Amino acid sequence: MLFLDVLHGAVDQKTPPDPRDSKQYISLMVAVDRATKQPAYLAFHFPPDADQPQGFFIAFVKDERIEGKWHLKPDSKPLDLGFDSCDKESCVARMKEGKVVDEKGGFINLLQSFQQEDHVWLAYTKNGQPIRTMIPLAPFRSAYQHVLTTDLAPQK
Repeated sequence: MLFLDVLHGAVDQKTPPDPRDSKQYISLMVAVDRATKQPAYLAFHFPPDADQPQGFFIAFVKDERIEGKWHLKPDSKPLDLGFDSCDKESCVARMKEGKVVDEKGGFINLLQSFQQEDHVWLAYTKNGQPIRTMIPLAPFRSAYQHVLTTDLAPQK
Protein backbone atom coordinates (compact mmCIF):
# COMPACT_ATOMS: atom_id res chain seq x y z
CA MET A 1 0.00 0.00 0.00
CA LEU A 2 1.28 3.44 -0.93
CA PHE A 3 0.22 6.52 1.05
CA LEU A 4 0.64 10.16 0.08
CA ASP A 5 -0.51 12.86 2.50
CA VAL A 6 -0.82 16.45 1.28
CA LEU A 7 -1.14 19.40 3.65
CA HIS A 8 -3.48 21.89 1.96
CA GLY A 9 -4.03 24.42 4.71
CA ALA A 10 -6.99 26.25 6.17
CA VAL A 11 -10.15 27.38 4.38
CA ASP A 12 -9.34 31.07 4.47
CA GLN A 13 -6.07 30.49 2.57
CA LYS A 14 -4.56 33.31 4.72
CA THR A 15 -3.86 31.18 7.77
CA PRO A 16 -0.64 29.18 7.43
CA PRO A 17 -1.16 25.42 7.19
CA ASP A 18 -0.93 23.53 10.48
CA PRO A 19 0.82 20.18 10.00
CA ARG A 20 -0.59 18.98 13.36
CA ASP A 21 -4.20 19.40 12.17
CA SER A 22 -5.31 16.19 10.44
CA LYS A 23 -8.29 18.03 8.93
CA GLN A 24 -5.88 20.02 6.75
CA TYR A 25 -4.70 16.98 4.78
CA ILE A 26 -5.84 15.12 1.70
CA SER A 27 -4.54 11.56 1.55
CA LEU A 28 -4.11 9.31 -1.46
CA MET A 29 -3.82 5.56 -1.01
CA VAL A 30 -2.99 2.99 -3.64
CA ALA A 31 -3.49 -0.69 -2.85
CA VAL A 32 -1.47 -2.88 -5.21
CA ASP A 33 -2.27 -6.53 -5.87
CA ARG A 34 0.93 -8.42 -5.09
CA ALA A 35 0.32 -11.08 -7.74
CA THR A 36 -0.37 -8.77 -10.69
CA LYS A 37 1.38 -5.59 -9.50
CA GLN A 38 -1.73 -3.75 -10.69
CA PRO A 39 -3.77 -1.41 -8.53
CA ALA A 40 -6.59 -3.08 -6.63
CA TYR A 41 -7.97 0.35 -5.78
CA LEU A 42 -7.07 3.98 -5.42
CA ALA A 43 -8.66 6.00 -2.59
CA PHE A 44 -8.76 9.68 -1.75
CA HIS A 45 -9.39 10.66 1.87
CA PHE A 46 -10.57 14.23 2.38
CA PRO A 47 -11.26 15.96 5.71
CA PRO A 48 -14.50 14.80 7.36
CA ASP A 49 -16.01 18.28 7.18
CA ALA A 50 -15.89 18.38 3.36
CA ASP A 51 -19.27 19.19 1.78
CA GLN A 52 -20.31 15.63 0.97
CA PRO A 53 -22.97 16.43 -1.68
CA GLN A 54 -20.41 18.47 -3.65
CA GLY A 55 -17.81 15.71 -3.90
CA PHE A 56 -14.50 16.86 -5.32
CA PHE A 57 -12.77 17.81 -8.56
CA ILE A 58 -9.58 16.40 -9.98
CA ALA A 59 -7.63 17.57 -13.04
CA PHE A 60 -4.17 16.84 -14.37
CA VAL A 61 -1.69 19.52 -15.39
CA LYS A 62 1.46 19.46 -17.52
CA ASP A 63 4.49 21.73 -17.32
CA GLU A 64 4.96 23.47 -20.64
CA ARG A 65 7.85 25.66 -21.72
CA ILE A 66 6.76 28.60 -23.88
CA GLU A 67 9.33 31.13 -25.09
CA GLY A 68 11.75 30.13 -22.35
CA LYS A 69 9.22 30.36 -19.50
CA TRP A 70 7.44 27.55 -17.69
CA HIS A 71 3.65 27.47 -17.68
CA LEU A 72 1.07 25.11 -16.28
CA LYS A 73 -1.20 23.68 -18.95
CA PRO A 74 -4.36 21.78 -17.99
CA ASP A 75 -4.06 18.40 -19.66
CA SER A 76 -7.57 17.28 -18.93
CA LYS A 77 -11.00 18.59 -18.20
CA PRO A 78 -11.68 18.47 -14.44
CA LEU A 79 -13.50 15.36 -13.34
CA ASP A 80 -16.35 15.88 -10.90
CA LEU A 81 -16.25 12.89 -8.53
CA GLY A 82 -18.36 11.97 -5.54
CA PHE A 83 -17.52 10.59 -2.13
CA ASP A 84 -18.40 6.99 -1.39
CA SER A 85 -18.69 7.65 2.34
CA CYS A 86 -18.09 10.21 5.04
CA ASP A 87 -17.61 9.59 8.75
CA LYS A 88 -15.92 11.36 11.67
CA GLU A 89 -12.47 10.49 10.26
CA SER A 90 -12.73 11.39 6.57
CA CYS A 91 -14.75 11.59 3.37
CA VAL A 92 -13.57 8.83 1.07
CA ALA A 93 -13.72 8.24 -2.67
CA ARG A 94 -12.58 4.80 -3.87
CA MET A 95 -11.81 3.85 -7.45
CA LYS A 96 -11.59 0.13 -8.22
CA GLU A 97 -8.39 -0.55 -10.17
CA GLY A 98 -7.73 3.21 -10.07
CA LYS A 99 -10.31 3.87 -12.80
CA VAL A 100 -13.30 6.20 -13.07
CA VAL A 101 -16.06 6.38 -15.66
CA ASP A 102 -15.90 9.45 -17.89
CA GLU A 103 -18.87 11.40 -19.26
CA LYS A 104 -18.95 9.24 -22.40
CA GLY A 105 -19.15 5.97 -20.46
CA GLY A 106 -15.49 5.07 -21.04
CA PHE A 107 -12.83 4.67 -18.39
CA ILE A 108 -10.10 7.02 -17.24
CA ASN A 109 -7.18 5.33 -15.54
CA LEU A 110 -6.27 7.78 -12.77
CA LEU A 111 -3.23 5.81 -11.69
CA GLN A 112 -1.88 5.98 -15.24
CA SER A 113 -2.46 9.75 -15.23
CA PHE A 114 -0.64 10.02 -11.89
CA GLN A 115 2.35 8.38 -13.55
CA GLN A 116 2.29 10.40 -16.80
CA GLU A 117 1.28 13.92 -15.76
CA ASP A 118 3.32 16.57 -13.93
CA HIS A 119 0.76 17.78 -11.36
CA VAL A 120 -2.69 16.92 -10.07
CA TRP A 121 -5.15 19.62 -9.02
CA LEU A 122 -7.67 18.68 -6.32
CA ALA A 123 -10.54 20.82 -5.11
CA TYR A 124 -13.45 20.38 -2.73
CA THR A 125 -15.64 22.63 -0.62
CA LYS A 126 -16.01 23.04 3.13
CA ASN A 127 -19.00 25.07 4.31
CA GLY A 128 -19.39 26.27 0.74
CA GLN A 129 -15.83 27.63 0.62
CA PRO A 130 -13.48 26.18 -2.03
CA ILE A 131 -10.32 24.42 -0.95
CA ARG A 132 -7.80 23.83 -3.74
CA THR A 133 -4.36 22.32 -3.91
CA MET A 134 -1.90 21.42 -6.65
CA ILE A 135 0.36 18.43 -6.07
CA PRO A 136 3.56 17.74 -8.00
CA LEU A 137 3.51 14.11 -9.10
CA ALA A 138 7.25 13.35 -9.35
CA PRO A 139 7.43 12.23 -5.67
CA PHE A 140 4.40 10.00 -6.20
CA ARG A 141 5.95 8.35 -9.26
CA SER A 142 9.17 7.71 -7.38
CA ALA A 143 7.37 6.22 -4.38
CA TYR A 144 5.11 4.08 -6.57
CA GLN A 145 8.08 2.68 -8.51
CA HIS A 146 9.79 1.92 -5.19
CA VAL A 147 6.73 -0.06 -4.06
CA LEU A 148 6.66 -2.02 -7.31
CA THR A 149 10.38 -2.74 -7.53
CA THR A 150 11.31 -3.12 -3.87
CA ASP A 151 8.33 -3.81 -1.65
CA LEU A 152 6.63 -6.10 -4.18
CA ALA A 153 9.78 -7.63 -5.63
CA PRO A 154 10.00 -11.42 -5.44
CA GLN A 155 11.68 -12.57 -2.23
CA LYS A 156 15.09 -14.19 -2.73
